[in-house]
Amino acid sequence: MMMSVNILVGMPITEASDVEQRMAYVGKLIVILRQNDYASSVYVAYSNGDFFILRRLTTVNRTLFEAPENAQWLVQSIRFLDTAPETRVIFLDGAQQVIAERNPSYDNYDPRTRSWFILSSLFNA
Repeated sequence: MMMSVNILVGMPITEASDVEQRMAYVGKLIVILRQNDYASSVYVAYSNGDFFILRRLTTVNRTLFEAPENAQWLVQSIRFLDTAPETRVIFLDGAQQVIAERNPSYDNYDPRTRSWFILSSLFNA
């Protein structure tokens, strides 16, 4: 996975500023997950609090996320806007096509408060 993390760091997704730009990299994120069967997700967190995660859907988490039957991948996005955070959940099929989308309520998740983000910020400063 370390090699995959290094690849991710060099990808332009780390500079993408909205969901549409970030979605353009889903195919590459899927490749990373397929190369690392033990990983359930890959994500990018941004200094402004934005968060973008691609999850592999499994029999366990499919129920939790109320995934459509033919969904294979789940994208969750949080964007911190001037007014309020925008949250999106996007389900993709095996051909990486959007098959459903939801806008759930913001659950107060902020990656900047997580120890992994704080440590990464210190390391990359």
